[in-house]
Amino acid sequence: MLVTIQLATWQIVAAIITAVGGAIVVPVLTYWAAAKKVRAEEKKIDVEDRKDTVAVILGMQKEIEKAVEERMADRLKSLEERADSAEKQLFAAQRQGRAATKRAEDAEKKVQALSERLRVMEEDQKRLLELVKDTQEGFAIILPAKSHEPEESVRYAYINPIGALMNAGPPQEAYYGQLVSRMVPNLFPHAYPKLVEARETQEPWEGVFSAPGPDGSPQDWTVQYRPLFDDMGEFICWACVFHLIRRARAPLPIEGEVVA
Repeated sequence: MLVTIQLATWQIVAAIITAVGGAIVVPVLTYWAAAKKVRAEEKKIDVEDRKDTVAVILGMQKEIEKAVEERMADRLKSLEERADSAEKQLFAAQRQGRAATKRAEDAEKKVQALSERLRVMEEDQKRLLELVKDTQEGFAIILPAKSHEPEESVRYAYINPIGALMNAGPPQEAYYGQLVSRMVPNLFPHAYPKLVEARETQEPWEGVFSAPGPDGSPQDWTVQYRPLFDDMGEFICWACVFHLIRRARAPLPIEGEVVA
C-alpha cells in the first residue's frame, strides 16, 4: 500500500516536471535558435561590411598610389627639366667663358703687338729725327685724321726748321699738332690730293711747289710725300721731304700753286 502511494507521487512529480520543463525549455530553445540565427546574420553582415571596407580601403590605396606615382613622375620630370636647363646654362657659360678668355687673349696679343709697334715706331722716329735734325732740307711728319674727324684733318707731328720756313712765318714749335690746312692754307688744296694718292698707291709722290721764301721772295721747292706703313700693312703717316731749289721765279704764280 505504501509502495503504491510513493510510486504515484513520483509519477505526479515527474508529470509536473515534464510539464514545467516543456514550458521553459521550448522558449529557451526557440530563443537560442533565434539568437544563433541573428548572430549568424550579424556575422554575415559583418563579413560583408568588412569586405566592403577592405574593398574601399584597397580602392583608396590604389588611388593614393596612383596619385603618388603621378606626383613623383611630375616631380621627376620637373627635376629632369631643371637639370637639363642647368646643364645647358652651364655649357653656355663655359662657351662664353672660353670665348671671353679667347677674346682676352687676343686683346692681350693685340696690345702686346701694338706696344711693340709703338716701340719700334718711336725708335725709328728718334733715328729719323736725328738724321734730319741738322739737314739743310725740309722734313715733316704728317699724321692722318683722327677717327672722329674729316679725312682732310691731317696734322703735323713734326717739322724741322727748314720745313717751317716754307710757310715764311710761324716757328717750328707752332706746327706741332696743328692742321696742315691751317699752317699752309695756300699749299694744302694742292698738297692734300697728292698725300691721298701716295697713301692709296703706297708709292712716294714727288712734285714741285712754289711758295714764298723766308724773305717773301718766290722760291721753288721739290716735295716728296712718302707713305709709311707698319708690318701689319696699316698706314701710319706721311714722311715729307722738301728740297729747296735756290732760284727765284718772276713773276710768282698763285701762292702755293703746284708747278708741273
